[in-house]
Amino acid sequence: MVKKFQKALLSTLLLGVGLLYAQESLTLEQAIEIAMENNYAIRIAKTEAEIDENNASLGNAGFLPQITANAGQSKSISKSYQEFVSGNVIDRSNAQTTSRNVGVALNWTLFDGLSMFASYQRLRQFREMGEINTRLAIENTLAQVIEAYFNVVQQWQKLQSLQEALAISQQRLKIAEAKYGIGSESRLDVQNARVDLNEDRSALLRQEISLANAKTTLNQLLARDTTLDFVAGDTIQIRSDLDISQLRSLLTRQNSTMLLAQKGQTVAKLDVRNAWEPRFPKIGLNVGYSLSRSESQSGFVKSSENQGFTYGLTASYTLFDGFNNNRRLQNAELALRSSELALKETQSEVEAELSRVFQNYDTNVKLTFLEHENVAVAKENVQVSLEKYRLGTLTAIELREVQRKYLDALERLISAQFQAKAAETELLKMTGGLVGSKD
Repeated sequence: MVKKFQKALLSTLLLGVGLLYAQESLTLEQAIEIAMENNYAIRIAKTEAEIDENNASLGNAGFLPQITANAGQSKSISKSYQEFVSGNVIDRSNAQTTSRNVGVALNWTLFDGLSMFASYQRLRQFREMGEINTRLAIENTLAQVIEAYFNVVQQWQKLQSLQEALAISQQRLKIAEAKYGIGSESRLDVQNARVDLNEDRSALLRQEISLANAKTTLNQLLARDTTLDFVAGDTIQIRSDLDISQLRSLLTRQNSTMLLAQKGQTVAKLDVRNAWEPRFPKIGLNVGYSLSRSESQSGFVKSSENQGFTYGLTASYTLFDGFNNNRRLQNAELALRSSELALKETQSEVEAELSRVFQNYDTNVKLTFLEHENVAVAKENVQVSLEKYRLGTLTAIELREVQRKYLDALERLISAQFQAKAAETELLKMTGGLVGSKD
């Protein structure tokens, strides 16, 4: 029975190797490249940024004149009857009158209390906010992709550790059966070894599901077929050179959330400037050309035509509007004060989050070094314990406990590596390191 199981296991391993080579090999760089091209959040943010880019124009701010053209034609049919003192009678039935007109007009606001300048600056700020929002979407997506990618690596590493645990349990069962064959082990010990082996098989199957789910999540972020299978990397490389002081210095200049809050304050200042606009007069220029022609079958004039230019300057000033100007100015100043508070709040939140994430990063980096040592010791203990079990100086229960300690050490190491990498990614996202410097 043991030989049959070993043959089945060997066939399964060979099949797994064949599938491994048939699967797509996906590096982190390739995953990021695919996400930059396909991810829906990034594509939506880029589209919205293009809208803001289109809106940031001189015409939209009111700098340019408006030129309109109009043309029209109308006809009327009338009946005219006229009787004079002399006895003459003029009777015109179905008399048609045709009127045609065409014109071009230019209206240009020359001065509006500097509102157009503030409006243009405001539109440019929105354009820059659109660029920052795009950057923020890219940063969030890249952080998700990196975390999802290394989660696949993490789940794969856990699968490898469980396969190693399964191999140990198979060795234990083989030794127990051999010892039972010579009468130095009870059948109960063999059965317990088989139960523990099946427990390890069950854990391995559950881990395969976790690995498949991790791959599905990554495929979803890459906006591709979620059933697509692939092979990711097998190691998690962690930077150990991140410095909290340097990260803090980058935070104000390169954190996208902070930059958005700063832009919001700038827009609020421009709104205050805009609120002063009604207190100044408005001056405009208008120029026009018109041509009109009328033809009539009734009346004394058969046809008439008029054409000519019109031009002039207009000026207007609101003397009183029910104190609405004062109200708008007060509201704009209150909004500015609110934006200043929002900026301070954002800065406080971001700095606090940076401290929390760095503490998590620093702790898990230290745990990684510690667990590497624990894994090495635990692995050596397993090898020694297997030999002692073979010689009969160690019980099956003690061997299982050593095996579990080794598996727990592997689990802690893998978890610490992943948590350190996730914290590292978040730190780089917060300080502009995922996309690059904003300077």
